[in-house]
Amino acid sequence: MLKDEIQKYVGHWPAVDESEPYYIYNCAEAMLLACNDYYRLNIDTSTKKAISVFGGGFFCGKTCGLLSGGLASIGVMCTKDIPYANKEVIEKVQKWVKAFENEFGDTNCEIVAKDDQDRCKKLARRAAELFESIFCNTDI
Repeated sequence: MLKDEIQKYVGHWPAVDESEPYYIYNCAEAMLLACNDYYRLNIDTSTKKAISVFGGGFFCGKTCGLLSGGLASIGVMCTKDIPYANKEVIEKVQKWVKAFENEFGDTNCEIVAKDDQDRCKKLARRAAELFESIFCNTDI
């Protein structure tokens, strides 16, 4: 299950011991990497680096990194090899954003997570469950 994959990346939050293997991953990275592991997306290092700046709502409490990581995952899974998103991608993005907002009451990190690492761990697991429930029975 996707929630088990994300647990590998968030289970040690807040990190105090740099010897822990996953201590460096933020919420956006955790969601994308969990999807990478679970859906076997074969995401390259550049893509992993690109998502790093979305953690903690861009490190400003804005759009939740879990939402952003899910959006990036949808992009990797569904966007065709052309420079524009297709109707299918747009529909899936809208479905994910709406479901996220309905579940958590907002899309902003500062409102959803309330600057609480323990809360973030719970949110990460729940976001992974939500993502999987939305997309598990579709050809994503």
